[in-house]
Amino acid sequence: MTNGAGCGILCARKRFHSKGGAVIRTTIADVARLAGVSNATVSRVINANGHVDASIREKVQAAMEELGYVPNSVAQSLRQLRSRTIGITTSDLRVSYFPQIVSALERALQPRGYAVFSAGTREDPKTEQKVLAQMCSHMVAALVVCSTGQNEEQLTQIAARGTPVILYDRRPLQGKLPSVYVDRQKSMHIALAHLFALGHRRIALVSGAKALATNYDRYIGVQQFAYTHDADPAQFPFCFGEYSEDFGQNAIAQLLALPQPPTAVITGSVAITAGILQHCRAQGIRVPEDLALVSTGTFAYPGIIEPSLTHLDDCVEETAAQLLALLERAIAGEPIAPDISIAIEPVLRIGASTVRQGILSGI
Repeated sequence: MTNGAGCGILCARKRFHSKGGAVIRTTIADVARLAGVSNATVSRVINANGHVDASIREKVQAAMEELGYVPNSVAQSLRQLRSRTIGITTSDLRVSYFPQIVSALERALQPRGYAVFSAGTREDPKTEQKVLAQMCSHMVAALVVCSTGQNEEQLTQIAARGTPVILYDRRPLQGKLPSVYVDRQKSMHIALAHLFALGHRRIALVSGAKALATNYDRYIGVQQFAYTHDADPAQFPFCFGEYSEDFGQNAIAQLLALPQPPTAVITGSVAITAGILQHCRAQGIRVPEDLALVSTGTFAYPGIIEPSLTHLDDCVEETAAQLLALLERAIAGEPIAPDISIAIEPVLRIGASTVRQGILSGI
């Protein structure tokens, strides 16, 4: 570059420069700023990965030459050793949400030349440790993790070693990792507001393990709702356990045996919902006439279920789209802020499993 403005930029950019006595190496970000492109574009030029317009490529190469930028050969070699595979952990593939997420990412990644390696953890931290280690041994290009919350230190270490880690469905409990999830606190507000509008005042929450970030957020959401509506928190009993049909059956049996049983239930997963529906059918409890029900998620074939479920949407498409956007940046070598948190707005789909309290029999 020969004009004055260009010279001003170049004089501020050298192969190495000092700051407070320390020598600082020129980075991809410096090249990107000088070339007027993104970090990801510079990375694609360096790694010859993906299409870059010839004029843009020339600008990047010119900026690299003028700055004296030389890619870190060791880091570049390690990146090139990584497989074109994305590792995805799931809680339980029997829950339709997880196969839908895996399928959505597969459809988007396969045309880009990437395969998906998925494995379930069944909410077991030890299983999760083994699955993560196995995926890393296969040199996956990135990890998309439905975290148990008990191995965040391991995940942070994996990210520090250069494998991008993105959480989904749940935010991190303590550490800082990029995450995409539906806002569970707002979910509880929406579901409770719907049931309150129908006249319900004794509303139970049945969900998975108490230690999970999702269930902590649900608990906080219920407490906030009780506070803002001057309601007694005792009106909202909790049953924390596991995301299974058996737990759903056992939990609803205990709740309905209370001196003042709930008139409505919100579940944390469709597996729990299935267990509750089975118990109600076996005991002659009518939904929604005797018990209103709001599910988190719905069945793979909702049209065959009677009554149709009022449910909090899993927001699969938006979750997958946000994950894909982060993955594309990670694969291109663009750094992702570890504290980025994408909370998706919840959506309540109204079905026939809730009803106005005034027409409930015997209440």
